[in-house]
Amino acid sequence: MKPAIRRGILLLCLLALPSLACARDIQGRVVLSVYGQIAQMWLSDLNRLLRDQESGFITREPNAALGEVQTAPVLALGAEYGLTGRVLLGLRYELLFPATELRIGSYLYPDRVYGIYLDAEAYGVTAKYLWPRAGSLVFNAGAEIFYLRLRNAHEVYKVRHLLLPSMTTLESLDYEGGTLGGKISGGADLFLFDWLSAAGEIGYRYARVGKVTGIWSDGRREVLKNTDGSDFSLDYGGVFFQGGIKFWL
Repeated sequence: MKPAIRRGILLLCLLALPSLACARDIQGRVVLSVYGQIAQMWLSDLNRLLRDQESGFITREPNAALGEVQTAPVLALGAEYGLTGRVLLGLRYELLFPATELRIGSYLYPDRVYGIYLDAEAYGVTAKYLWPRAGSLVFNAGAEIFYLRLRNAHEVYKVRHLLLPSMTTLESLDYEGGTLGGKISGGADLFLFDWLSAAGEIGYRYARVGKVTGIWSDGRREVLKNTDGSDFSLDYGGVFFQGGIKFWL
């Protein structure tokens, strides 16, 4: 057998065996993480209204429609503690930025802007089980329970006056609401140094705000409804992919 083939077989065997050194390194350590995420967003009630052009402001522009919201970027920060050589417990904070916008006129200096911005934030508690491999590679499976609330979520209609350079808000509708949600995920960390790893994960988020309160620009508040009379909901659930870095202290 050629030496190169023998070395390849040896490497595969090492990757398939747990690394006790990695397991000992994980226990008792504090892990700080920063993630960027692209996430699927169902938002079925909103997207149905957008398809039918029945949202509050989009029908004011002839032959114009806002695009549906299918995905959104997410920023996540985490802090975890190695309870054992295989278990990490932690806290996590996320900012979600689903949005759709229509600009009439030039993109940089539009005459009119119709926008729906559905920013939300989530505070969660996480648990992960780890499978260390060959010193530098650690696989994981995890779960999270979190509370998600709408944060600066609103519809807005703006215009630009001919004599003024800035946009003026003519009408707006703020959203309020929150829900408990959960996530499951799986991924891996590749240790670049003992204190730094590159991380990647895939998972599924469940987070449906079943009742949304609308606050109009004139101060009027009401529970928002679909055209069939049911409560309007905002569903932030779906599959997500994320990548980031972790600092192992």
